[in-house]
Amino acid sequence: MVWGCISYGGVIRIVFIEETMTAAVYKQLLANNLRQSAREMGLEEFILMQDNDPKHTSRLVSNWLDEKDIQVLDLPPQSLDLNLIEAV
Repeated sequence: MVWGCISYGGVIRIVFIEETMTAAVYKQLLANNLRQSAREMGLEEFILMQDNDPKHTSRLVSNWLDEKDIQVLDLPPQSLDLNLIEAV
């Protein structure tokens, strides 16, 4: 599995995940990569776009995002055409 951080400027970071993706693994992935990726893009503020996978929307991840004041863009269900990472 692959996690990617992209912006209007291009692909910033690609992370290969070899373990089974769970909400806890996803939260740790964000903790290790999200803010650093934003800094590499020169951003202090950003909006996280992710799909509606249950691991992404779990209480564990949602609470962590709230604690870190990370804004999330809500996408409608089944909206792959709106998710930029699908085109990478």
